[in-house]
Amino acid sequence: MTDSGEGKAEEKAFSVPIGVAHLSECMSELPQGIFHKGRTGGGGTTIALTNNKPTIIAVPLVELIINKIVQSTSEEKKYLYPHKIIGIYFGSHEKKQVKGQNLIDHMFDNQNASDLANNLSLYLKEVPVPKIMVTYDSLRKVIDCINTDHYHLLVDEYHLLFTEYCYRGKATRIVMDNFKKFATYTFMTSTPLPGKYLLPKLKGELVTTAIWPDSERVTIRSFICTGAGTKEGGINDAISRSIGNFLSGRYETNAYFFVNSIDIINDMILDCNLNSDNCRVVYSKSNNKKLKGGIQRGSTMDDPKKINFITAASFDGADIYDEEGRVIIVSDGELAHTLLDISTRVQQIAGRIRDTKHYKTIDHIYSLTRNHKLTEDGMEIKISNSEDAEKEFFRNVRFSPDVKYHRESFKLKKPKYHYLDSRTNEIIYDPLRKMVELFHHNLANTYESYENIIKEHAKYGYDFEGYLQDKGPSDFEATVRNLEYYDEKYGYSSPFYEGLESSAKERYPFIMEAIERIKYAGIAKMNYRQDKVKEKLDRMNKKAPNFDVKVAELLNDYKELYNGAMILAKRAKEIISEVYRELGITKKATANHLNDYYHITANTKRLGGKPDRVLCIGEAKFNLD
Repeated sequence: MTDSGEGKAEEKAFSVPIGVAHLSECMSELPQGIFHKGRTGGGGTTIALTNNKPTIIAVPLVELIINKIVQSTSEEKKYLYPHKIIGIYFGSHEKKQVKGQNLIDHMFDNQNASDLANNLSLYLKEVPVPKIMVTYDSLRKVIDCINTDHYHLLVDEYHLLFTEYCYRGKATRIVMDNFKKFATYTFMTSTPLPGKYLLPKLKGELVTTAIWPDSERVTIRSFICTGAGTKEGGINDAISRSIGNFLSGRYETNAYFFVNSIDIINDMILDCNLNSDNCRVVYSKSNNKKLKGGIQRGSTMDDPKKINFITAASFDGADIYDEEGRVIIVSDGELAHTLLDISTRVQQIAGRIRDTKHYKTIDHIYSLTRNHKLTEDGMEIKISNSEDAEKEFFRNVRFSPDVKYHRESFKLKKPKYHYLDSRTNEIIYDPLRKMVELFHHNLANTYESYENIIKEHAKYGYDFEGYLQDKGPSDFEATVRNLEYYDEKYGYSSPFYEGLESSAKERYPFIMEAIERIKYAGIAKMNYRQDKVKEKLDRMNKKAPNFDVKVAELLNDYKELYNGAMILAKRAKEIISEVYRELGITKKATANHLNDYYHITANTKRLGGKPDRVLCIGEAKFNLD
């Protein structure tokens, strides 16, 4: 039962009859309130698009609208929906055709209110049963053009109103401020969040849950990556190896990598020599990043390729068709936006390829988060302290009647727990932001340990197989071991050793210093990790006498470093790098290191039409006389 200010919310179960594959086979209308449909691909949206009830379907992304419109106009899909569907969205859409289907008569931009009203008026005269799909952001514009008393509102994938609130808060507020204007409404998902994350305005609503009698269990094959980035055993290395298996013909199926990072995708395009013949990438039209290899932005309705990358734009709700599709989920512990909640996102992805023969097994490639030490209680205290500081700041701002001052104060503060109402210019405290921040904190904690991942998969009904990504010895480890072997066998002055040493120093300039000062055994204790070895050397160098004086003396030789000089930050980094190299310091140089030796003021100036960071050099901090 759900707790709310209005008392207990009623909950009821709907038992799906045995043998039924889609809800539309046993339901003609969606239940009022909240509907948990029990499985992805269960046909809940189909009910809304096929029944004879005028309906507004609010969805998170344009891709979902395109997906349904193409299905409704496609001979291949046997004109899946009987009523003409139109889509309302914000901004121009680059794809006017998908799989030969013309979308111009079905997709309307809401930027011009007058044009939108005219288009909607013509559509409503044309069709007996209107079916209007709209992105969350555009719902209010549609409401202004229709009589909501005549419509049912379906808010599809409503869990995203919460999980994506951090960067789509306005869209959530639009939906939550307007849903009760409709005659009836349904908030639907197949992957509900735990009750403590229920949106406050939905507390007290009837919750109907579909119970499926014959759900099949899915096995998650979990591949934990222990390496970093592109190194052996890292996330990119694991994806690259997997792609190689598909391209080589070892796997006859098609790969679907669900990964929310265009940077990772571009790395794979380059590393694996992917092209438009063997690779499709589906990502949001609002993302302006370009793909490498001449590959263009794709759609879920395009023909499948051997390698398919799907970003968060199509994790929820979109139908993908490929009988040979195989699901591979990627979560990089170092990239928060790629961490996928197992209670919602992983379950959504598991059912994304509707007709695949390989639905019983899913691969999950992931690495763990690091240094995530705060408990949920500790995080809640930290957030509360930040909230209190913000509230105090804006309490003083509100005393001023100057609206411009309100706006400027908001812009200056860049608050996390307040928002500025664009219509009233009122600064409003938003308690939902605290809930969302706690949710994402707990998500990061889930990926902190292998044991947490196992528990989470089991909690949501998955069978589990765990694997360690095979990385073999790193090149650095192999190099150190070879040097150790020839040192013991022939001695460091032998031709064998000298040849190895020369080659090793080209690849790892710090390696001989490490062997001399840390010794082979010490490097082995660090598991041959280069970062640990470099840190140890840096600490040892820092303890060396006159370390900073030596750096200051070399910097003093650069004529461009004098009191009153101005240099580009990138040039400062180059100078520091040169000095570190000369002194055998392995620490990674940054422009900010110049602050240790000079009084620095940083500014941004336009050089050649582009803003560039400039450092103003003041007095030296070391007297070398």
